[in-house]
Amino acid sequence: MSLAGCANPTASTTAVPTWELANAEPYAPIPLGRARLSFDRPLPRHLVTPLCQEYSLVVIRTAKDWAEIQRRLDLPALPPSVDLDNGCIVGLIANVGESADGRWPIRLRCLRRSGTQGSLDAAFSPGLYYPLLAAAYVDLVHAPGIHSIGLVTIDRRQFIIRQVSSSH
Repeated sequence: MSLAGCANPTASTTAVPTWELANAEPYAPIPLGRARLSFDRPLPRHLVTPLCQEYSLVVIRTAKDWAEIQRRLDLPALPPSVDLDNGCIVGLIANVGESADGRWPIRLRCLRRSGTQGSLDAAFSPGLYYPLLAAAYVDLVHAPGIHSIGLVTIDRRQFIIRQVSSSH
């Protein structure tokens, strides 16, 4: 499955082939926070790329955008080690209902990078989820060296994010 879209297009980004991103060396993401996102108070649209009905990608590139996310989700301040000039914050929103056992449904396993473009690998925790209109789950990590995401893999599902220039 693929989806064309871009959370915040940058004209200077040269697309990296999907196979190159998928085969890049994995590295552990730096966790920044988890939160619940109320359906009636969504994140700013320019930061979110819908992947499918259940999942959306979040990419935060500026301190101003982080301040907005931090305020909306009641997250702690960024650690001093996070440099948004040399990377971004990446997150996944899972709108999967309410977990019956209180388990967090998503886990961001690893990032991969080729140049400044990256991919995100995540896992969904199977289990019983009540089909309610409930607050979505948001997991956020720091992605050093990555300025855009070109591929998201959630278990065996892959979503290709096509970068578009600002002239389109």
